[in-house]
Amino acid sequence: MVRILVSTLGLMIGAFSTADCMFFYVFFEATLIPMYIIIGVWGGANRPMLCSRFSCTR
Repeated sequence: MVRILVSTLGLMIGAFSTADCMFFYVFFEATLIPMYIIIGVWGGANRPMLCSRFSCTR
């Protein structure tokens, strides 16, 4: 799980340190993948609903 948190941190740093809009979009969208996993593992009692809602709103 630490690996997922570190990858999320790296992608967030990449997203907010870039000066190009295209790289910001790529890093921001790549941040959603580990966040989906984190919600799936630690989402509480409503994990399935939260994961489906998180993936459908994007």
